[in-house]
Amino acid sequence: MKFQLIFLFIIASIIAGAQDIIPRPNEYKPTGGFFQISDAVSLSFSDKSFPDLVPVFTTSVKKYTHLDVIQKKNNGTIRLVRNPQITEKEAYRMKIEPQRITVEA
Repeated sequence: MKFQLIFLFIIASIIAGAQDIIPRPNEYKPTGGFFQISDAVSLSFSDKSFPDLVPVFTTSVKKYTHLDVIQKKNNGTIRLVRNPQITEKEAYRMKIEPQRITVEA
């Protein structure tokens, strides 16, 4: 549940165009680029524990942006990836590129 809330805060910060991410990451390295949310937002995930996030995420995006999120099997514009090297309970790694956002946990 904590990861779900953290994930929603992160994505809400991105959607709002915020420079400050909540919760504040241990390391933040701006690269000068940006990701622009379009009306073709899609979400993909690689782990069976992530589907619980999908309804909460899609509902939140719809509520705040009026955009529909399409769930894809692979290559979504927002990707949730299970990374076994990230072992701390609330730890995550996020990479924002012009084509996609990848959140590893």
